[in-house]
Amino acid sequence: MWYAAKNTSIHVGNNLIQRTPVVVAFDRKPILSIVINDQTGYIGVDCIIYDNNNTHIATVKHNQIYLVKGQKDNYKIDGNVDRFILLRRDTEEVLIDIKIRTEAEESQLNVEFSINLPNGFAVQATSEVLEVLPTHIALERCYVHDLYIALNVTPEGGTEVGIPYLK
Repeated sequence: MWYAAKNTSIHVGNNLIQRTPVVVAFDRKPILSIVINDQTGYIGVDCIIYDNNNTHIATVKHNQIYLVKGQKDNYKIDGNVDRFILLRRDTEEVLIDIKIRTEAEESQLNVEFSINLPNGFAVQATSEVLEVLPTHIALERCYVHDLYIALNVTPEGGTEVGIPYLK
């Protein structure tokens, strides 16, 4: 069974995130979460991916990428057994790149992405930074730990960093 991963160590861009199951949220609802299989210990990403027009184009469930019907001509899935990549066909732009096991190098999982949010904002995690666009609020080489949500964007465009568990 898969559940929210509360005891993991992952890299999101160049940030180390530990024991924090929700990496990106919109209005405190998960957009990109880390999950774990209690039987195998396998760590995965769950994510909803929208395009620039706020159209749902793909879902990531336990690292597996599923295109929404009608999106196969616009996007492609690539990778190998330890890497899962979603790209735009026309530009080769990477929307999400999930690395596990041998591809993840120093951590259990490494993920880089460029995802749009329902309010038109975007969140990007590259090898240099985890950043909200267009505000340019960023986490760079941070150690984020023991939280519920690492980064939350509100419908109005505000950004909250580090939301703890409710007691």
